[in-house]
Amino acid sequence: MLGQNERGQSTQHLDIIKLWEETLVGIRKYSQRPIVFRKHPNQTKMPIGDYKMSPYSHKELDRDLQNAWCTVAFTTNGAVDSAINGIPVIAIDPICMAYEISSHELSEIENPKLADRQQWAYNLAYAQWSFPEMSSGECWRHFRPHLFQGK
Repeated sequence: MLGQNERGQSTQHLDIIKLWEETLVGIRKYSQRPIVFRKHPNQTKMPIGDYKMSPYSHKELDRDLQNAWCTVAFTTNGAVDSAINGIPVIAIDPICMAYEISSHELSEIENPKLADRQQWAYNLAYAQWSFPEMSSGECWRHFRPHLFQGK
């Protein structure tokens, strides 16, 4: 299970600790596999529940993904790393970048979906801006006309 910054833009409206704790209970309802919780580097609070803390939380995510059956995530971009590495994701929140290619229900944890990721990866890459594009102002010129449409 991937933690995330509890003060992040996508979690400000949630009691993220309660959500993690409910998710841990939900995972245990459907699976007896060991649960490893990987805290976000900026995470300060920890849920109470049946899990083992990752010893690699301040290191590369790849170390935690090496033996992962799947990952459970809300909106953290760690779900993208998981999917790119061929590890199924259960993405709970529709704004998760890996939602399109993921399972969405904890009941699917023993048989998580691993969709074809090629078009998803193309779409993801297409939506990124390089440092030179941002430095030159190209990114700003693209977005600026759309900022106040419909307001």
